[in-house]
Amino acid sequence: MCPVLVIHSRRDVTEACLSHREKDTAILEKKLQYFPGVNTKKTEQHSYGPVLLKGKPNENSVSQYSGSQAHNVSLSLESFHVKKNDLPDERIIHISSGRNLNAEDEYSTNILININLTRASPQLLAAGDTIKLESLNKHQEVEAHIVGVFMPSTTFNQGAIMAPDTLASKLLIPSNMSTLFYLDVDPATSDQVLYTITLLSPQATFVNAASIIDLTEKYFNSAVALLVSLAALMLLAALSMIMNAVALAMLERRREIGIFKALGYTGKHIAYIILLENSFVAMIGSLLATLPTTLVVNLLDTYAFHASFSLPWFIIPSLIGGTIIVVIITVIITIWKSIQKSPLEVLRYD
Repeated sequence: MCPVLVIHSRRDVTEACLSHREKDTAILEKKLQYFPGVNTKKTEQHSYGPVLLKGKPNENSVSQYSGSQAHNVSLSLESFHVKKNDLPDERIIHISSGRNLNAEDEYSTNILININLTRASPQLLAAGDTIKLESLNKHQEVEAHIVGVFMPSTTFNQGAIMAPDTLASKLLIPSNMSTLFYLDVDPATSDQVLYTITLLSPQATFVNAASIIDLTEKYFNSAVALLVSLAALMLLAALSMIMNAVALAMLERRREIGIFKALGYTGKHIAYIILLENSFVAMIGSLLATLPTTLVVNLLDTYAFHASFSLPWFIIPSLIGGTIIVVIITVIITIWKSIQKSPLEVLRYD
């Protein structure tokens, strides 16, 4: 196991793993406060290591842990100095049920568990359950009460169990324990900080959250660009189909145009009638295509993803207006020759 250094930059969290040497940890504890760009007021140090989950001792789950399923499960535990208001950061985790730890939990056996433990068989744990935790050397055993279930909101490997330091000190073995640092670092000096840490602990490896976010944003933007390109191609295909359908419809109505002209309508009047008719059809069709999509996106935004998929106000009017313009141009090109001919000539060839 290795101590873990987590750097809280002002964008998000940066996590780094250091080689497990007591000398390295002691040097970091002493030197971190002098690092440029590090906010010492927000520096936190946690213990981190494996513990054993023995089971869930209540009537409903005794049968689950009988026979071959009664083996111990190894999980990581992260400790917090809750008395000093050093609590699990809800910018990093999301409490899905129950509550977070607080200062009153300092000398209690209250813990938080990762949401994965509520889904994994045979544990199937939940807020309110009592479980047995045991140190790796099996010299210490504690009955812990689950007060909350958390879901990590970042890609970092927080402990599967989060507990007050007084509880963790009973279970974590120094030889298997890591040291976890949380730092608030100015992004402008983060590279220098990581370089300095590397000098102090040559075996250190880093996972930079800001880099992960930038990489994620890059792939996300690429995916969005691909989707936009596909949508643009689909729009071009749809416009081609609209133009083709309108052109065929107008060619089939050349006889109707000749009849109108025979009844005394001028070419201008006939053009106005046909343009008005097709513009109305295009407007209704584009409304039926765009409004349901917009409604579905807004519903997903509000009730499912809780994100901001807001569309610029001009997108829908532009799509509707563009469709109408394409239809009008297609109609004019198709009927132009027909409305210029005499009624007899149109009817003769149609």
